[in-house]
Amino acid sequence: MDAHNKPNAPVLDSYWMPFTANRQFKAAPRLLAAAEGMHYTSVDGRTILDGTAGLWCVNAGHGRQQIAAAVERQLSTMDFAPSFQMGHPIAFDFAERLAEIAPGPTGAKLDRVFFTGSGSESVDTALKIALAYQRSIGQGTRTRSHQPRARLSWCRLRRHLCRRHRQQPPRLPQLPGRPSAPYP
Repeated sequence: MDAHNKPNAPVLDSYWMPFTANRQFKAAPRLLAAAEGMHYTSVDGRTILDGTAGLWCVNAGHGRQQIAAAVERQLSTMDFAPSFQMGHPIAFDFAERLAEIAPGPTGAKLDRVFFTGSGSESVDTALKIALAYQRSIGQGTRTRSHQPRARLSWCRLRRHLCRRHRQQPPRLPQLPGRPSAPYP
């Protein structure tokens, strides 16, 4: 018996779910068993519309055989290639394709690609690149950035860049007086 075919009597104590009222959830759990296209199937067989595309992770839909086959081909060839001091041709090909369609006029076009694993990591990396650029042009004191209130991606960025680390000095300048504005 594998993890997908266990009887529907899970032990819920060990998993503390993010952004969830855990006590209430565990009193009346809403568990999903499968997904296809734009719908989930609950453990009791109900069909549920996935209105957020798996929290924006499966915009092409669940269970797409074309995508699963492409992933299987790549996993069979190479499941991981580090991007530190090494690379894989597919990453360079994809970066070139993205650069070709990126916006901007000739001479000011976005033509460099840096791959990340999440929105939080993207914001974190973009800010680090912006700060490094300011230092490289002799404007290292330019550290102010605008951040709308109530953004989930701000959590990780704030934790890494805006608080003082007691164990070691910060690598980047701290961000004093981070102004924020409400969302429109």
